[in-house]
Amino acid sequence: MSKKLLCAICFVISSSFHHPLFAGHNHNKSHVHQACHGYQSKIKQFESVMDQYITQQIEAHNDCGLSVVVVDNNRIIYQKGFGFADKENNIAVTDSSLFHIGSITKLFTGMGIMELAQKGLINIDAPI
Repeated sequence: MSKKLLCAICFVISSSFHHPLFAGHNHNKSHVHQACHGYQSKIKQFESVMDQYITQQIEAHNDCGLSVVVVDNNRIIYQKGFGFADKENNIAVTDSSLFHIGSITKLFTGMGIMELAQKGLINIDAPI
């Protein structure tokens, strides 16, 4: 029995669904209800677009699968698995599938360096 290499990527996306309701602003009940409904409507629209786009891309490129999570203000607003972790054995990727981190650590390292540079804690132009 051959083992298939898990062909997947885990994305962590910080969304742009910021709304004053979730930033500590006080509003009357009517306004809060309208704001919540608008926020939820935005999320539903986002889910629909993501579901359709990712499914099309997986099919078009014959990719295995991936897991996506979108976080807004420390709250998970979208979490879903797409495709297969193992096509041969028909094992689907779920929103809680585990992935080998592999070479994606370079991305985390680069992001960390740029955040430190933005805060003025390091100078990326300084000689090594």
